[in-house]
Amino acid sequence: MAVHFVADVHVGNHKKCGGPMTGHVNTRCREVITSLGKACESSDGPVFVLGDLFDKHNPHPAVIKAAGDALNKCNHDVFVLAGNHDIASVLQWIPRVHCITRPTVLSGYDGFEGGTIVAVPFEPGNMVQNVTAALDRLDYPEGSVLAAHFGISDSNTPKWLLNTEGSVSVDTVRLWIDKYALGGVFVGDWH
Repeated sequence: MAVHFVADVHVGNHKKCGGPMTGHVNTRCREVITSLGKACESSDGPVFVLGDLFDKHNPHPAVIKAAGDALNKCNHDVFVLAGNHDIASVLQWIPRVHCITRPTVLSGYDGFEGGTIVAVPFEPGNMVQNVTAALDRLDYPEGSVLAAHFGISDSNTPKWLLNTEGSVSVDTVRLWIDKYALGGVFVGDWH
């Protein structure tokens, strides 16, 4: 069984190229939701949305329902990590959709050594400190995969993105991989 990762879908009624509204959902939003639904239908394992499923904290109820209907097309569980845009988003009413708002260890996934995913959603504050604290306190086997919501910076990152609360240097990520014996890292935030 494969594990699928997607991040920063930013479902919302964006005005640029938005098109006409039908039932409080514009054309652009509907097309993004249709793509999300197709991805869910074709998944052969759990889907992890690594933050920012929605573009803002308070999407229109019709947008939430449409996104929920798309996620409901998954034949496996869907895990939605809170992102910096949609911290308050809740989709608990959908069967098999799990909203992750606190660091969590999820086990039993083929394809990873140990089959474990350490899910760390966005939390206000310094993400280096937040992720390090989660990796220090949670119990997980070597080879686990970190799935989180933060931006990875390097020498080519624009200065305006550096030193933001969601910024983590690639050197810090490498340190985490070595120190915590991680088998991989999947993140969302900067796009």
